[in-house]
Amino acid sequence: MENLLLVSSILVWIVVIANLVLTLALIRRINASPDPMAGIETGLPVGTPAPDFSAKTLEGQTVTLADSIGHPITFVFVATHCEPCHALLPTLKTLAPQARAAGTTLVLVSDGSQQETEKMMQEVAGQVVIVVAPRHEHSLFNDYQINMTPSYCALDEKGVVVAAGHPDRTNQEWQKLLTSWSKQAATADTRR
Repeated sequence: MENLLLVSSILVWIVVIANLVLTLALIRRINASPDPMAGIETGLPVGTPAPDFSAKTLEGQTVTLADSIGHPITFVFVATHCEPCHALLPTLKTLAPQARAAGTTLVLVSDGSQQETEKMMQEVAGQVVIVVAPRHEHSLFNDYQINMTPSYCALDEKGVVVAAGHPDRTNQEWQKLLTSWSKQAATADTRR
């Protein structure tokens, strides 16, 4: 009986130690990849000419790619049901004047209906161009290869993609874009 108790205790400790080792390995693996979006591509590849489009703003005006040729434009693709998209709006409201001062048009492209988009965009209305292009009615998300929201696609003055991806702190291209807007806006302020 005593031997059975000893063997049982040893087996329990072996299971506990194995569980601890596996838990530590899992924690180490999670910490090794800080960006949960890493490896998930969204947006057109850099250097790709942007596809033409025609979409309506919240005010009912038609906008096309041809309207944007001649100056940089950055599309930020959002969905009305997307919590990270809602969380991004205050940041975009702050960035809009910098983008404008840098000569870049900031355009929010919504996957929601007109009514859902109006409700979501109250915070940034008047600060940015807002386009309504629900996926089930419009091909803009598919044409620009947007797989998830929020995503962005920045075009140069010729309509060629210069950056695309997720607009977050861990995306180096997004951070470079914001830094360039800030520098260009500061330069524009010193010229005045």
